[in-house]
Amino acid sequence: MRKVKNFSFDITHHEVQESISEHALFVKFFCNMDIDYLVDLLDEAIDYGEENKWSFIEGLRNRMEFFKLRKDTYFMYSNGICLGCNRGFNILVFKGDYSNVEWSFRLDIDDGKITSVYECSTFKSKKVIDD
Repeated sequence: MRKVKNFSFDITHHEVQESISEHALFVKFFCNMDIDYLVDLLDEAIDYGEENKWSFIEGLRNRMEFFKLRKDTYFMYSNGICLGCNRGFNILVFKGDYSNVEWSFRLDIDDGKITSVYECSTFKSKKVIDD
């Protein structure tokens, strides 16, 4: 049997986050209902529509509490298409694990960074559209 050297690497939390796209981090943190990590991820320079970062975060926090009252502990994620003001654009659809209530967002990415995030109220899941 041949011996193989075991190389250990010290990887900081910051380095791990940089290797994962902001889109993937947003989805992960949102699915886990982790507001604190979303606060760290989302920048004040991001376009939130008519809101600023802090009012957007407060809205997320309040709505997630509503989902938790419905016994949801995490969100399931799928893709969808906007049928409203950004008709035809891809969106992220999150569905409560217990309530099955859907909540969707349009996330714009430029050069790997989130540039805008908007709530989408009129949408179809791609699964529904493809059937």
